Amino acid sequence: MPSINRQLFTDSPVLRVSDVTLSATDDLQAHREKLARIVLDEMYQFVGLLDPNGMVLEINQSALDGAGIRLHDIQGKPFWGARWWAISQETQDYLRELVRRAGLAACRTFPLAGRIAHRSWNLTV
Repeated sequence: MPSINRQLFTDSPVLRVSDVTLSATDDLQAHREKLARIVLDEMYQFVGLLDPNGMVLEINQSALDGAGIRLHDIQGKPFWGARWWAISQETQDYLRELVRRAGLAACRTFPLAGRIAHRSWNLTV
């Protein structure tokens, strides 16, 4: 059965990693969510997690910083409506279709023009 590695807290009841504070009193679910946030935010790639309908659940800090937004600005909103894709309605419609396909388990990588640093991006859905 999964458990929390309590050896992390031998010197202190809290452990801070970037903006995340792990606590010896966290339950397993909270501990896992915090570890996932630490891993996600340490990735330099722009990474996000969407629900099956394309609503934003999580976005890593690199992607948020690149767009100059905060997670609560886009959490629970359609991914294709986020600032990165404000290039054109055509781009947003294309992205919405990619998310729909991903919901059908058609995971693929697509080229997609993004709005950050005037670069092109590959999107894996």
